Amino acid sequence: ENEVSNVQGFDSNSIQEWHAETKKGMESLLEANKNSKDALVNAHDEAVAAQVQRDEERARNLMLEEDYNRAQEELKQLQKRMKDSESQNAERLKQAKIDTESVANVRDDMSSRLQK
Repeated sequence: ENEVSNVQGFDSNSIQEWHAETKKGMESLLEANKNSKDALVNAHDEAVAAQVQRDEERARNLMLEEDYNRAQEELKQLQKRMKDSESQNAERLKQAKIDTESVANVRDDMSSRLQK
């Protein structure tokens, strides 16, 4: 009975106005809810895209590290071969000097024999 008396205090226009305002409020809430859901979906998509990009960067980083390690190993091998080559060249030069001195001694010996 209390409710009936509350409704009786309103005329048809005020009920229609209240209905229109309530409908507008609900539509606004529904639009805000839809916008929030859209924002959530977009944020999720962006997070997934960022994760994919991060994974791609990690894979690229691993490949670069492998390339770097391979290049470091090649550099070590080349340095070792260069050092070995330098040692061999130094030994050859030493032997060439010995041979040159030996030939010079033989030449000097022959020259002194010829002069006698």
